[in-house]
Amino acid sequence: MRRILSRIFTIALLCLLFSACQKDETLIYSAFSIGNFTSGVFTSDEGQTYNIVEQTCEGRLDTMKRAFIVCDILERVNGQKDAFNIRLKEIHSVLSKDVLKSDEIDEESVGSSPINLASGWVSKGYFNIIFNFTYFAESLTKHFINLVIDKEKSTDENVVLQLRHNGYDETLDKASDNDLAKVRVGTGYASFRIDDLIPEGKDKISTTVNWVWHSQMGGVLDKETVPMTSNGVLWR
Repeated sequence: MRRILSRIFTIALLCLLFSACQKDETLIYSAFSIGNFTSGVFTSDEGQTYNIVEQTCEGRLDTMKRAFIVCDILERVNGQKDAFNIRLKEIHSVLSKDVLKSDEIDEESVGSSPINLASGWVSKGYFNIIFNFTYFAESLTKHFINLVIDKEKSTDENVVLQLRHNGYDETLDKASDNDLAKVRVGTGYASFRIDDLIPEGKDKISTTVNWVWHSQMGGVLDKETVPMTSNGVLWR
């Protein structure tokens, strides 16, 4: 069984605006964004700075270097074009890593556990992803997520990438009958630097991303895993 998924990486995640809430006249619009937290300031990859004046979720931005946030934009800061006061509604830490090369990796360490590419988009030299993975409830085992360039299959016109996961057997396909009840599906966020993937003299390159995830029936994951593929474009 093989499922081919086609996604466009260049979705406009960062600047998606929603209608203003009529019950809250201070709300300009709602948004979600990804960016870096430096010296007490969150700066999105689009260059906007966000000042948190209200927070309705758990978590602290000052504990994260890079984050994905959902917020309400309340007002501009002193009339500045790209600075806003916000109500922080969700915050998710983002793993930030370099892309690995297939001829330089330790296959056992990188692993081949199932992982799902739920969304992907490009911003400020990063390929950002939202992914799904399985883990055991109450486990303290750290999983590893990597993006690997397939050196054998990549060309100057198309770069082939593998999304890889080492779940240390905390996976649906490897779980014993006694451990099946412990399996949970989690969601994670990661950003991979892509500047080195684009040949010198070009501002973009087509890409193919491969990964392995579970087959599903009626929304329920099966132990069987299937290869998946998505095609898109990476740009500087």
